[in-house]
Amino acid sequence: MEEHTSDFSRNQRLKDGKPKENIPPNYPRVTDKTLSKMINDTPKRVFQKTPDFEVDTGATAFEDVVAEYILNEEFINGEDNGYSFYQKLINTGRDAGGFGSCAIYSPFELVNGSYRVGFVPVYWGDLFLEAYTTSINVSNFHIIRQWKTEQDMNNILDDTDDDTDDGWDRDEVKAVVDAHATTPKDYTNVDQIGSSDLYEVYTYISKDEFITFSTAGGDRIFRQRDNKSKRKRVVGLYYDFDGDKPLGRSMVDIGGDLQDLIDSDMQAYQFNRALSLQPPVVVSGDLDGGDGIYMPNNVLVSDDPATSVKELTISTTAIEKYPELYALQKSQLNALIPNASDTTISSEATGGFASSKTSTGIKQNQATQNLSDNFFFKNAEAFLGTWAENGLNIYMGEFDGIIEIQLNNVYAQKARAIDPDKVSPTGLVQLDCSVVTKIKVKVSAGSTRDVAREEDNARLAAIINMEGQSKEVAAMIGPNATKEIVKSMIKTSGVSNSGDIIEAIDKTPAPEPEGPPQKPISETLSYKDAPEDIRRQMEADAGMTPSAEVPDSQIKNAQKDREIAIAEEKLRLEAEKHEDGTTLDLLKSAESAKLARRTAASKEAKPVA
Repeated sequence: MEEHTSDFSRNQRLKDGKPKENIPPNYPRVTDKTLSKMINDTPKRVFQKTPDFEVDTGATAFEDVVAEYILNEEFINGEDNGYSFYQKLINTGRDAGGFGSCAIYSPFELVNGSYRVGFVPVYWGDLFLEAYTTSINVSNFHIIRQWKTEQDMNNILDDTDDDTDDGWDRDEVKAVVDAHATTPKDYTNVDQIGSSDLYEVYTYISKDEFITFSTAGGDRIFRQRDNKSKRKRVVGLYYDFDGDKPLGRSMVDIGGDLQDLIDSDMQAYQFNRALSLQPPVVVSGDLDGGDGIYMPNNVLVSDDPATSVKELTISTTAIEKYPELYALQKSQLNALIPNASDTTISSEATGGFASSKTSTGIKQNQATQNLSDNFFFKNAEAFLGTWAENGLNIYMGEFDGIIEIQLNNVYAQKARAIDPDKVSPTGLVQLDCSVVTKIKVKVSAGSTRDVAREEDNARLAAIINMEGQSKEVAAMIGPNATKEIVKSMIKTSGVSNSGDIIEAIDKTPAPEPEGPPQKPISETLSYKDAPEDIRRQMEADAGMTPSAEVPDSQIKNAQKDREIAIAEEKLRLEAEKHEDGTTLDLLKSAESAKLARRTAASKEAKPVA
């Protein structure tokens, strides 16, 4: 591995944004840190949240839900060994950017009373691959070096370590501990601890077996056991993989030389700027107070008339040109590794899109960065899917037969919806590991990037708008596809109760299909055969308007209606004075007469075209 990692100390320096060791002693130890920021920011863009996984156990939907619980709640949300899963994921992305790749070890372990498969980033210097392999993921075996403290070794001897499988040859472990015995040290004091105070332990890992050994005092095998699942325990995340180097290509490989040049010019600029502010002084003759020439209000005294003091002339051309040079170098680095968020340089200084502030330039920068991020993102999706799939199969392979798993409320409800008889009131379920030995897992596309989800939702919203603007488009898409589009937008919206909303949508019955369009009345009935009210509707459908002239008969009828109304009011008042039915009969007669007149008037009315 040395031929592939010989320059990795430089990668580590640039990843951390530190200066070279051999810079001139008078130069300030400052760096630009642009490349360091790129390495640190890229995984934050790609991994904006923990991923969503789609699990297929090959059994029933019930087993799928239980396996999904194990993955999300035990593996990911239960990851607290050192720091969270999400932080480990970010660190893994940083190492991939800085060194080309980062390997992850997946041990089966017991932590806080729960079994799980871990997510352990492996330092590049502690990873050894098969000779002539082309990548971490195709190597037939991996050797991982671990540095253990005296307490770690004593935990193995006392059987108090976190390892789920014992099998230690404690005589061999004790022999190494005894041979390594030193003066007791305070392991909390870094000044007392060096590499010689740690135990160097190696683990050989293949699909078939694990062998843990030490080279101290001769080769001693601490433990040898089978890999029950026959799954790889080490997978690698690559920033860029070109097939040339097994550890991939890093951001340092792409922009490291230019970053060193930027740092060197910045250090020289800072030195020359300080030099120009306080240049060396040439003193001729005998002068008192020469050490404080640049002190404010200083008075220089000399008895020698030949004494002279003058500043050494310093050229400022390099200082004046430096901002332009710096902008050009930064622009070039941003072109090599797209960085749309860098606003420290102007387009006038570079003449290119790499630092343009126009709308077109900003979009071009963002599109270029998205292209680069998407490549890394797809590598990350494949990596996470492989880790999760291996992890679940490793978990199932470590058990024989049926195990009991305590689900939380969310997953208990999901499981009850599938088969309520298999879930206890407290959420306890049983899982037969013998029927879930070939689990398939993939990462939901775009699930780690909120920005990607926003972009997808904007595209889906555009489809909905197209439906609203065109009946033809709506007919092509159909209600079922529209329903799925809306559900997808809700699912990826980040709303806390998105599951409840989707469930309500699923329960909403589909709308009744619309029948064939009705024909106009004029096509099904002739005007002369139509009743009077239908004629008015046919006239309105044809765009006709009624005549402004009012027939004389209609005027006369209106006058008679007013007269009858007055008479009715008088009769009503009289009816209040009499309790017999004569008044009621009079009212009925008046109403009948009014109806007869209106009918006669309607027959006389003629439609006006």
